[in-house]
Amino acid sequence: MKTCTIKGCDKKHIAKGLCFMHYMRLKRRGITEGTRPYPYKDGLTTIQRSRKRLIDYMGGKCSKCGYSGPALQIDHIKENGNMHRKELKDNRSKLYNAVKNNPENFQLLCANCNAEKYYSYLKFRR
Repeated sequence: MKTCTIKGCDKKHIAKGLCFMHYMRLKRRGITEGTRPYPYKDGLTTIQRSRKRLIDYMGGKCSKCGYSGPALQIDHIKENGNMHRKELKDNRSKLYNAVKNNPENFQLLCANCNAEKYYSYLKFRR
């Protein structure tokens, strides 16, 4: 049985002398080992960049207190966030599209305001 040509890997050879994992890394990233540096000058991943764009799209500051730092969170206005995330199966790109398509159902809150809203909601339910 042929094995992967990468040093220290003894998995079965699939293509180009590589196992499936190393072959897919080569195909996706262009390298077989480690991670390459971010291809973007700002050093953000694609998910971080998408989130930043979405926050900018929503105004870039907390809708209650005006905070505009890194602790901003996307909040469901109608208290159905948990059900909505389950429907989307925690797929961020679908959530971002939902926010862009229905901005009236979402708001931007800082972590403190979001926590206050959550705990007041829990008190109300009791």
